[in-house]
Formats: sequence, C-alpha cells, structure tokens
Amino acid sequence: MGVRHDYRTAYDLYILTQTRAEQRSSKGRNVEVTVYDYGDNPYKMVECDEYWSEQWHAMATTAGDLLFVERNSWGFIPYAHAFAGYGQEPTEQGEFNPSFLAVGILDHARDTLKAQAQESAARHNAVIEAAFNPMVTTGDAAELQEQRARGDILEVSSRGEVGWMEVQQLPRYVFESEQWIDRDLELGTYAQSLAGVREQGVSTVGQQAILSTAASRKFATASKQLEHLASRSGQHILRLIDTMKLSLIVEGHEISGADIEKDYQVKVSFELVDPVIQFQARELGLREVQAGVKSKETYWSADARLEDATGERHRLLVDSIREDPMIQRILAKEAAREEGLLEMLQKEEELQAQEAQQGMPGEGSMVDSMMGGGPGFGPDGTPGGGGGGPGGRPTRQPITPDTARPSPVGQNLAG
Repeated sequence: MGVRHDYRTAYDLYILTQTRAEQRSSKGRNVEVTVYDYGDNPYKMVECDEYWSEQWHAMATTAGDLLFVERNSWGFIPYAHAFAGYGQEPTEQGEFNPSFLAVGILDHARDTLKAQAQESAARHNAVIEAAFNPMVTTGDAAELQEQRARGDILEVSSRGEVGWMEVQQLPRYVFESEQWIDRDLELGTYAQSLAGVREQGVSTVGQQAILSTAASRKFATASKQLEHLASRSGQHILRLIDTMKLSLIVEGHEISGADIEKDYQVKVSFELVDPVIQFQARELGLREVQAGVKSKETYWSADARLEDATGERHRLLVDSIREDPMIQRILAKEAAREEGLLEMLQKEEELQAQEAQQGMPGEGSMVDSMMGGGPGFGPDGTPGGGGGGPGGRPTRQPITPDTARPSPVGQNLAG
C-alpha cells in the first residue's frame, strides 16, 4: 500500500473529480466519483489522503468525503520506499513496527548533540561574563553609577572601594570535554574530511584520500538503499512509457514502448570508488595486458572503468590513421586551403619538381617543412629528393605504404 497525505487546493480536487466524471460518461470508465464542490473559495487548502495499491487508486479528504475510487490501470504503486539502514528491530517485540527501522544517522546522536549545544552555550556565557564583568563597590552603588555617567574618572576615598567582580577561572577539562564530544559525534555520524577539512597530522594527498574513502563507507548502507530506490523509479518510468504509449526524449535520445519490448529491468548502482585500490587495479591490469593474459577491452571496462570500450577502440584507430605521413600531407594541404595558401603551395611544389628534373638540389617540400621535415636524400643518394629528415639525414619513413621500411642501422655509412 502507498498512502500520500498532503494538502491540495479545492480547485485541484474539482478538476481531478470532474475529469474522471467526464471520462466515466464518455468512455464508460469504471470509476466511482463524486465531483468536489469548491464553493466560494477555489484556492482554499484541503487536507486529503491518496491511497494506492496494485489494483486500486482512491482519494478522500480527511473530513471523510470520498472523492473517487478507480482501478489502478498502471499495475504498480508509483512510489518507492526504503529505510536508511541505521535502525534495528527489537527482538523482544511481538509484532513488527517499522518505526524502529525509520531511523536517521543523527537519531542515535541526539543526546550527544544536546551536550554539544550545552557546552557551546556554557562557553559563550563564560566569554560574555568575562567581557562584561560587573563593577563592585563598598560604597553607595547609586553614587558610583552617577559618577560613571558623568565621565571616566571616579572619585573614591581608597583604591579598594571600587573594583571588578572576580571572574571564574574555567579549568582546562571544560574545553577538552567539548573536543571529546566532537570526536564522539564524528565517530557516530560523519567525519569532517567529507566536508573538505584536512585531518590533523595528515600532510599528503594520499593519506587524506584514504581517510575520506574510509569515512564514506559509513554511508554504504544508505547508498544501497538509494540504488534500490533509483532502480525502482527507473522501472516505473519504463512501465509508464509502455503502458501509456508514451515517447520520452532525454538529451536527444528517444525511447518508446517499441524499444522497451516489455522489459522493465533497470539496475542503478552508486559505487564507492577507493582511489588507492583503483590505482593498484589499473597498474595490475596494464601488466596483465602486456603479458597477454587480458584483453584491452576487459582492461577498459573492468580496470579503467570506461563505459564506451568500442568507441575507444575506434578513436585509437583514428589516431593511428592521423599519424600516417600521407594523411598528414593531405591534412596539411586542407589547412593551407583554409588559410588561402594552397595556390602558393602548388606553385612552390611545381618549382621544386622542375628543379628536381634539372638535377638541381632542392630545399624540400613546403608540406614537409610544415610537418617538421627538411631537405633529404632521394633513393639514388642525391639530396633534394623530398621527404628527408631534419638536418639533411635520410628519412626513416617509407616513401609509400607498400615500400619496406629501411633499417636505420648503418644507413649513413652505406656506399
């Protein structure tokens, strides 16, 4: 059962009942309804209860007026419920009482929170008494008050006649007790590291990360309950889309009943990631990939926690394609076209081609210069063959993809 207790305006109740009454008369809908009369004030707030079960849906006011009763066409209760996990059912109780499970993280620490508030109030009162210490006198208090109203100089017969009341000296344990209370609250609720406060004595980022992760484990039970609630809510959304023939678009992605195919299973998880353990898992995964006992996609999905492993493989292929010299020359020409330098580049290449036919040494292509190369040697050992490496050294890249890559060993000494 799901029971919702809230306040609605009288006009909202009128619309809810009137719509169902019209559907009963026009579509023959099986519903028992009484049209709500909002009277002279349609905006007055009416306290009402709404009841849900897997078969029925009803609404009534707390005054006893039943508004409507209809069959639940959705087939499920549109609410998800879970306990935080901080409560415990007493073993000696005869019947089940959910109030013992409806416990928050601060419920067990209420007495400690009260003691902390009392400590803070006591310290504040001590500061106020010390700052605004009252003046005492052995003479007439009214006369002393009159003298202070006239100025800062008081006329007294002796120095001991006027003085300040003695302030109580608080012992050290008064301030230490507040630290004990704060430590007890931190152990029972949540640590200050979760709020970005660095622990005393911690000097490295790794140590602080370990402490923050350990403090986050206190919410592991509540996180599991949130996983359950989110999973149930996702299943309800899919069921509504399929049952009511809806089409939902979220961030450009559309889903309809044809995509669901009566499968409403949704699994939502909020994992607690330990950065130290995750780093160790990634290091071990890399070694397993290098040893050939684990595939790259398994490493991406399990160790690196990458969702789109197929897309990552495609992006790696694109990177390897872009590193090809021929593709780089084509991209360099396209960049020159965008900058309006293609015509000058073509004239320079034609001039270098004419010089190569006449046997004159060239300075290398402008495209090679843009790609970081310089004048090189041709296959016959003559300079200016294009595609040479920097400093006049012969290139280590093949001329075409079908040409074998020459060995760099001894190539400068070959006759």
